[in-house]
Amino acid sequence: MQIHELNNFSGMLGSGTYLAVDDGNDTGKLSTQGLLAATEARIDNIIAGPAPSAQEITDARLGANGVIYPSLGDAIRNQVTDLKSDLNAKMSVVAVENGYSLDFNAPYLWEQGGINQDTGENSPSTSAYYQYNIRTKGFISNLTEVIKCLNLAEYYRFGVYRYASDGTYIDRIAKQSEFYPESGYKYRLALAKYSSATLSNNVTVTVNDYVNMGLFSTPSKIVQSTDIEYDAMTSNYISNRAVEFDYAQDLNSVSQWAQGRIDSAGNDINSGTLHPYRIRTSGYVPEATEKIVSVNGYFWVYIYSNDGTYEGSNGSWVKEYDSFVAGKKYRLIYSLTTTSNAKAVNPSDNWDDVHFLKNPLYSNSPFKKHIAWSGDYSTEWYEGQGSDYSLFNSNSTYADMISAYDALMALSNGYMTKESIGQSSDGQTMYAYKLIPTLYRNITIDDKNRPPMVMVVPCLHGFEKSASFGTYYFVRDLVQNFYGKPALDSMRSKCCFIIIPCANPWGFDNRERKNYNGVDLNRNWGTPTGSDEGGSTNPDSPYYAGAEPFDQPETQAIKSVIDANPNMFYLVDYHTNGQYKAPSWNNVNWLSMVKEATTDNYYVHAYYSAIAHISAITENMLHEYSLDSSGSQLGNITVGTGTSVPTIGHYVKNKGIMGHTFEGNNGFPSESEPYSPQEQKANSELVGNWIKTLLSTFATVK
Repeated sequence: MQIHELNNFSGMLGSGTYLAVDDGNDTGKLSTQGLLAATEARIDNIIAGPAPSAQEITDARLGANGVIYPSLGDAIRNQVTDLKSDLNAKMSVVAVENGYSLDFNAPYLWEQGGINQDTGENSPSTSAYYQYNIRTKGFISNLTEVIKCLNLAEYYRFGVYRYASDGTYIDRIAKQSEFYPESGYKYRLALAKYSSATLSNNVTVTVNDYVNMGLFSTPSKIVQSTDIEYDAMTSNYISNRAVEFDYAQDLNSVSQWAQGRIDSAGNDINSGTLHPYRIRTSGYVPEATEKIVSVNGYFWVYIYSNDGTYEGSNGSWVKEYDSFVAGKKYRLIYSLTTTSNAKAVNPSDNWDDVHFLKNPLYSNSPFKKHIAWSGDYSTEWYEGQGSDYSLFNSNSTYADMISAYDALMALSNGYMTKESIGQSSDGQTMYAYKLIPTLYRNITIDDKNRPPMVMVVPCLHGFEKSASFGTYYFVRDLVQNFYGKPALDSMRSKCCFIIIPCANPWGFDNRERKNYNGVDLNRNWGTPTGSDEGGSTNPDSPYYAGAEPFDQPETQAIKSVIDANPNMFYLVDYHTNGQYKAPSWNNVNWLSMVKEATTDNYYVHAYYSAIAHISAITENMLHEYSLDSSGSQLGNITVGTGTSVPTIGHYVKNKGIMGHTFEGNNGFPSESEPYSPQEQKANSELVGNWIKTLLSTFATVK
């Protein structure tokens, strides 16, 4: 898929392109039509806009294969067609209808012929049954979770051929309609059609009959029903083939290959005795390629300067290559052998064996940090483990909160430490508590072996006291109640925390939004825009941003901690949507995210996490607290417009740290009064499960 090359031309695929992801409940079948319509609308907007320059037209006509299309129209038609094909490959309606997300099936996987049931090798074309089977050319994707025959009414069935991990043939399972692959084995398939329900007489099939099969998987189970906005759709798609090599995208396509060789001067050779035995890239390998892999054959790499001058080759046939140098261009020739015993190859069949691998999740994202993700993180629901959630109430003071934290620290056996970070506007000492697993206590902030670090900052608005209460009870469970609890244990052993018990001590003590100086501390992180969201310059406004950015001591203290930890994984800006109980069920947990959570290739997984989180808290809290929400979910997600506002979330975003406003609540809508023990326990579960979901999601991101 090359349409990303058109981004040079006035934002061919800008924001506003949508992809619908279904949750398996028929609430929004995966469909490419909406996205394609949006793409076509983008093209119409460009056509209707001002005339482009000659250079812009040339840029827009340049494909990823290095070929300049004859016209802009040809480039658009070709690349939108590729986009449609790739989107259909990624977002399979057939898979969704069967309860999965992806279908690994594709026409290039199949060929005419059967598989010998005794040897597991291809049956020869002279076999009497050659016309009655189609077979997979190689092993199916190891990510396949279920194989289904989609057309039982016409008596299609498939045979499963099982091999050991080293490729040694084991056995065949015949005439299957559904099969679940086991880990540790490799599989090939042969599809047949019969004349009747007795499955006795074969009927001729062709390669086009592959459509009667489904190789289904759901590699990202956190994706629920929603609309996800992307600025560059083509940079976010996941290639089924690339995933097997631990990459996300394969930039190769059949259009990038031609019959023939390249000579020792870097020029094309279109004849000769070796002509049928070589294929070559028709242009340069896409610049974004990070690694090239061939499974069955071999390739030779030809290297050119940026202006196209030939410089030499890698000097040998190889199966892998990743020695790319910035400013250079590369071409390949491909062969099935490295000896004189040549085998014929052609572009329509053999291009598929070479993979131009790219991992867009690692590319160009300021939010990707040097983090040692230590294995899997538990996905189990975290339920508060304390026996008493009545330590605090509306009259609790900042001093009460610090005393409670100090008591936990005394019991933590070195897991929890305390550091003074400055004074509040009313002269109280502010503290940061660090929770560091034993194995990581001597690791520096720049050490690439460090685990993820999460910072929790409750109560920038002092009257949102339940944010501090909930954070404390979550920390209490990490310190005292983690043993034998998978969610707590994985967070305690594989994550570092920085906890600010309360970001606004005077506001906390006096149940006020602003600090002692009358400043909204969550509008003091940059230049105000004059709006409520953007911070007011009027001292009488509840959103008053202060005389200058960062002029408040609380802001300065917290900023110093953030600045000292540039490789921080995530910051949770914990609020409770005011000082009263939640006005509606979807305000039980409001996640207000910055625009980058839907446009950045890496950050977008926080958005996926938010979707999963809202789903999980709805299901679990309705049961745990015997709530009746009348069908409403217990939360909502909003995404900013991209306009910079002077909040802590935007400050960390500008420093390349993920984070957002996380609104808990002071009481469920069904409760008579705020600050109940039930509500305080629920707030600990909100923040704990949010962090757990982030960790379990990003630990698997490739």
